[in-house]
Amino acid sequence: MKKQIDFNSLPQAIADLYEKVENIEKLIIKLSEKLDKPVKKPAKAKPNVLTEEKVTVIKTPSPSGMDEDSLTVEQASAFLQMTRMNIYAHVKLSKIPHWKNGRRLVFSKIELEEWMKKKRKTDANNTKDAITFRDAVKLTGLKPSKLQYEIKKRKVPVIAKQGNLLYYSKRALTKALTSE
Repeated sequence: MKKQIDFNSLPQAIADLYEKVENIEKLIIKLSEKLDKPVKKPAKAKPNVLTEEKVTVIKTPSPSGMDEDSLTVEQASAFLQMTRMNIYAHVKLSKIPHWKNGRRLVFSKIELEEWMKKKRKTDANNTKDAITFRDAVKLTGLKPSKLQYEIKKRKVPVIAKQGNLLYYSKRALTKALTSE
């Protein structure tokens, strides 16, 4: 008859399983001795915390699983000056360093600072040759509808967005339009 194991009885079930494995190992050794075929004794397993009399305590940073460096979504939102929805969008796309503590998202303040520095550098590099759609129309001499068609057709990426303005890389746009 199978015994139902739930989350609360899991430690005891593991201890029972460990004991049964040890008994099976002993039986195999006894049987091999009777058959005059020596069997290598299994390597001594690490002591089982559940069956030892001394229980080692695993130190956690705090009851909530967070230390001074860790931030919640709300704290990260305030720290980065972003909305919570933007934080969640960055997490979904794996653009922001994070980890989960159970179901909670946790952020390291140090990692977020490094991420922001890196992001600022790439944004600065990307916006050096950034042009708006209106500037792109002037640069190329194409009608806006034709330029919009070419941008979609050649998949020219938007490198920045401010309000309703989309910024394209001047280099990527000219390269895409000159290659046929």
